[in-house]
Amino acid sequence: MTAKHTPGPWAVRTIDQSLATVETQDGEYNICTAAQLRGDDWQTEHAERKANARLIAAAPELLEALQFVMTASGEQLGTAFEQAQAAIAKATGEQT
Repeated sequence: MTAKHTPGPWAVRTIDQSLATVETQDGEYNICTAAQLRGDDWQTEHAERKANARLIAAAPELLEALQFVMTASGEQLGTAFEQAQAAIAKATGEQT
């Protein structure tokens, strides 16, 4: 399957308290900007924006991991699950 989206990996870049962007790892393309959409609580909103940006930035890895899980068999399953765990960790901000 050929990807129709901008190739990953994507990374979160925080501009300031009101903006978090998702860009290609090399910074060449801006995928999206997560901006303040509501409320006056900057700390809460900033955390939510960053969480949204992390989830979006992990999209290419999540898709790739799911595609691999769906086709893996036998001894590939361990690697497929590891790839899925890494993608989930990136999406949730728990990556090491």
